Amino acid sequence: MKLHKWQVGSLIELSPAQKTILGYNRNKGELIALRLRTDDLEGFRHYDAVRKVLLHELAHNVWSEHDDNFHALNRQLNKEVQQLDWTAQNGSRVAGGDFFDPANGLQGYHDDLEDHGVDGQSWKGGSYVLGGGASRRETQALTTRELAARAAQLRQIESEKDEDGMCGAK
Repeated sequence: MKLHKWQVGSLIELSPAQKTILGYNRNKGELIALRLRTDDLEGFRHYDAVRKVLLHELAHNVWSEHDDNFHALNRQLNKEVQQLDWTAQNGSRVAGGDFFDPANGLQGYHDDLEDHGVDGQSWKGGSYVLGGGASRRETQALTTRELAARAAQLRQIESEKDEDGMCGAK
């Protein structure tokens, strides 16, 4: 926060009764609220998931809307935090355990949502044609590397949409 010259007036726990969002930022850092407890109120959410939501809300100190500028800052903050995480660096660990990998996003958090049905989505079945999403001419002109890059960008966009849906900002 010193690097970005940000201040947060109050950091509070979001009421466990508010199960539709994981956090919000009021007045660009005057107050940030985060959901810390699990849906069953038996424990706390994974540290990495809470930290990712906190970084998302801190990005709202600069950008209110979930646009490209906001997402670029959010990605930058996650990279900065990963670089500061000593458990993700080379070396040895005294205790076992996982560390946060931004490439996996809110993987544990999404598992919590699926278990409790908070996201309101369900599995969608159907019949599909493999490779039927794009025209053949379009994919023939692209190299394997370009196709992989396009797929990674689409996954990034979907991940950001998921995060945006759990934020109190509109």
